[in-house]
This record gives sequence, C-alpha cells and structure tokens, in this order.
Amino acid sequence: MKPKMFITTALLVFVVASITWLIVREFRQGPELSEQEPISTNTYPVSPKIDAEKGLTQSPHKVIVYYFHGTARCPSCRKIEDYTREAIENGFADAVKNGLMEWRPVNVEEQGNEHFIKDYELYTKSVVIVDTRNGKQIRWKNLEKVWELLYSKDAFIKYIKDELRCYQAEK
Repeated sequence: MKPKMFITTALLVFVVASITWLIVREFRQGPELSEQEPISTNTYPVSPKIDAEKGLTQSPHKVIVYYFHGTARCPSCRKIEDYTREAIENGFADAVKNGLMEWRPVNVEEQGNEHFIKDYELYTKSVVIVDTRNGKQIRWKNLEKVWELLYSKDAFIKYIKDELRCYQAEK
C-alpha cells in the first residue's frame, strides 16, 4: 500500500508543478505575436531629451502620450492601455492625424528604454503626457489617477481627455 500512495503523491506533485510552471511561463512571455498591438515600441526615439537629429516634432507644439509598461502585463495594465488609446482615438483623432499629438506605448524593460523610469519618476505602469515645443520637452505629467479610475471606463476616459485638453490649451 505504501508504494501506491507514494506514486500517487508523486504524480499529483508533478501535475501541480507542471501546471504552475506553464502559468508562470505564459505570464512572463506576454501575448502571442498576433495579439500584440500594431504600434512597435522599437520605432520610437530612445529619449525625448536626446533625439536631437530627428527632433520630437515637426510642429511647433506637440503632446506625446506615453503608456509605460513592462514585459509581463496583467489584465489591469492592458485595460489602462486600451482605455487610454480609446480616449485618444475618439477624442483627438484630428490632433493625431495632424501631428499635434502622438500615442506611444513603451516597454520600459526593452533595451534602451530603461531611462524612462528615471526621466519620468516611474514606479508602476503609467500614462505620462509630455508637452513639447519646437522639439524640446517643456513639461510632463504622470496621470496617476488611472489606477483609481480603472474600474470606471467612462470616468477613466473622461480623465484622460480632460488632461489632454488642458495640455493642448496651454499652447
């Protein structure tokens, strides 16, 4: 009877360990390529303060909306990105089309993007608005209420739109 109980316990431990390993691996790898958004973080300037050759903007005044995230992304992090994108697409389509506003999701864990953590004093996944004039960063603001408003889509989108309108108004 003891060998049978030992084998049963060993198999149960193996199954639990295998399932745990699969869940952890899936969480660390992030979404499949087909689920990823079409905007690649590799195409953006490494630093808004350093890109002197291209400059940040073709227009005298531009607002850049960053969503800073890591490689591992929980449902809440994806929701913040989705709601922010929706607020920009629905409220500022003309500004984006005319080059007055840009949307840039950035993985701060990718090589070359780590400096954003220090530049914008990031401590978690964040939406940051950056005001640029003539290619130079003038000011920035971390929209910290995104975490508070995460479970109210309408309030979240209103908050993003209101903050962006303030930045655009201060030309």
